Amino acid sequence: MLPRLRFPALFGLLVFGVAGAPARAAAPAQEAPGPRVVVLTPKGEVATRFLGWATGSEAVVPEFARAVDDWLEVRFEPFDADPAEPASGSAWQLELAGGGWLRGRPGPGEDDLLLWRMDGGLDVPVDALWIRRLGRGRLPPRLEGEEDRLLARLGDGVDRRNGWLLGWTDTGLEFEDAGGTKSYSWEKVDGLQLVADAVEAVAGAAPSAVLLLRRGGLLAVSVRGYQAGAEGRSGVLQVALPWGQRLSVPLANVAAVRRTGGLQDLAGIPPAQLEGPGVEGFDWTPRADRSVEGRPMRVAGRAYARGFGTRVPSRVAWDAVGPGRLVVRVGIDDEVALFRDPQPVVFRVLFDGREIARTPPVRHGEAARLLGATLPASGRLELVADPAGTLPFGGHADWLDPLLLPPWVVGPGR
Repeated sequence: MLPRLRFPALFGLLVFGVAGAPARAAAPAQEAPGPRVVVLTPKGEVATRFLGWATGSEAVVPEFARAVDDWLEVRFEPFDADPAEPASGSAWQLELAGGGWLRGRPGPGEDDLLLWRMDGGLDVPVDALWIRRLGRGRLPPRLEGEEDRLLARLGDGVDRRNGWLLGWTDTGLEFEDAGGTKSYSWEKVDGLQLVADAVEAVAGAAPSAVLLLRRGGLLAVSVRGYQAGAEGRSGVLQVALPWGQRLSVPLANVAAVRRTGGLQDLAGIPPAQLEGPGVEGFDWTPRADRSVEGRPMRVAGRAYARGFGTRVPSRVAWDAVGPGRLVVRVGIDDEVALFRDPQPVVFRVLFDGREIARTPPVRHGEAARLLGATLPASGRLELVADPAGTLPFGGHADWLDPLLLPPWVVGPGR
């Protein structure tokens, strides 16, 4: 059993905004160095520039040079970059303990470490103890049991084998079952589920942040530093993974950095209800992390990797959520751009059957709105999207980056 770090130091972000207006009209405004970012706080969003990562501080310093202690997420430019579709040959998924996941493909391994290769040149060394499932195209169904399960490809079929993963090789894995020990190349592997052993972060590597990766994935890390890039080049985040490995992550691979400390990513919690319009011959069930038509979610030209895509009237609900404060972005998906007359949508938040927040009619082409609502206790949370027009045509409503902030973050009076 690895020792648990009980009181991890939370690292802070330093963000500086655009410089003030020039003293003379002829002099151009000078921008602070660093990529543009949007900082999410419980009070709203702040657009500014990212300078670096300072240890021992939790303050976000926005453009007006005032510290903001309650930063929740920092989203990096380009804001309009698509959550990448896996390239040919890389359509694999990896599930990690604690809710993390990665797209990519398995690479070479040695002993307990597997190198997970992602599009964009990012290679992540992963400890086998932290792996829950991996699969080609999609994750294998989660099954109960006290043994590992290998889905081996045999001709045109797949054979399920119970046993134990012994380790990784340069080209695949070694697995032991009732028939003995055998090596399998990745070409012969369709999926793998490992027994969910208890895991704890090694000393000094307890996660302080979660990286939302452009190529697909959530990765819990402890940020150790930041190296600014040369002009026109991406900077690099220096991080420690929970199992102790160090990793350099170019900002070009990072869509956002999300603060840990009790924040719940509702997109990662299976809803108790997913309800769309009943249209014979069509399945309009809300989709997780995709538009209702199965595309990467995009609102007003800006891409989002997490959330739910729906077609009105729709409902996404959980039975026991709260207390805390819900923070979620809402908007009409750009996939309706070619519709003749996309209809507006009203987004509503219900708690135990009572409406606690709503938007005015939201139309296609409008930037995503930030919607917040306080949940006073644990109860049923419902995200409801209704047509605001007479017809539901084009009502492809997206709930984006839904987060539940714990009461200690929300504070009194919010």
